[in-house]
Amino acid sequence: MLITNRPYYHSDDFTRLSQFLSFLRPDAPHTYVLHPGDLTWQMFHMLAEYPPASLVQLWEDQNGDILGFVLLYPPFGGFTLQIHPTHRGSALEAEMLQWAEQHLSSNRRNSTLVNSNDTFRVKLLTERGYQAAGDWLYLDQLLTAHPPELQLPTGFVVRSISDEHEADVRATVLAAAFEAPPLIERYRQFMRSPGYNRDLDLVAVSPDGQFAAFAMCWVDGESRVGQFEPVGTAPEFRRKGLARAVLEEGLRRMQAHGAGRAMVIVEAEEQAAWKLYKAVGFEVRWTLQWYVRSNPVSA
Repeated sequence: MLITNRPYYHSDDFTRLSQFLSFLRPDAPHTYVLHPGDLTWQMFHMLAEYPPASLVQLWEDQNGDILGFVLLYPPFGGFTLQIHPTHRGSALEAEMLQWAEQHLSSNRRNSTLVNSNDTFRVKLLTERGYQAAGDWLYLDQLLTAHPPELQLPTGFVVRSISDEHEADVRATVLAAAFEAPPLIERYRQFMRSPGYNRDLDLVAVSPDGQFAAFAMCWVDGESRVGQFEPVGTAPEFRRKGLARAVLEEGLRRMQAHGAGRAMVIVEAEEQAAWKLYKAVGFEVRWTLQWYVRSNPVSA
């Protein structure tokens, strides 16, 4: 089989990558599978200052079908490697890993998220000097019934954002939740990105019109799996039940958009977060681990 690799070219590649991730979804109990929503969020918001061609490399067979791809996170030395099930544990997987390392060689360390059940990937990483450095939890639930009616403090509402004119306040609450500077123009551009659906971009709004909490929801129409990423509350509005309210409304919206399951990934140390998700019906299914390798410091 002739296998070639190339960088991301254009928006058609995004569609094909999303379809590839939908195809991989049934293998999620055995290997870490990126949700198509993650692809949108990471490429067009988290890493929006980088040209897509510098972030994504595709491997294809002689028919042009995708066999796998690597997504780089240059600021952190991180990467994700997504591969066709028939090539797991193969020379192709090793080649893709080597490509990622070479293109992140200037970073002091490399890291990647791995399903702890993925013996192929764990063995490959361990042989190359990586070590497990922290657990994350994969949680999901069946969407068989609508969540209960929202319980909100007096005067608060949960809704989707109305249009790009609200990009400034949406970017501001996102930044406040994660103690970062607001990136207003970036958020406005993100709202125009492939995969974004304004109906699934939810906020809790205070009586005086402030955005207090948010949940970005995603639905993969092919696999019918929804995802939350990211979710947060501005510090001054915490402990009011607002995060739970946007999650419950998010579950309703996901189901309305055709999702049969919902999932979320949360750091194991963030006990408050996974307890919140448990409270709205999520259960832990398996563990993911960060694998990290320190790189020699250049002279």
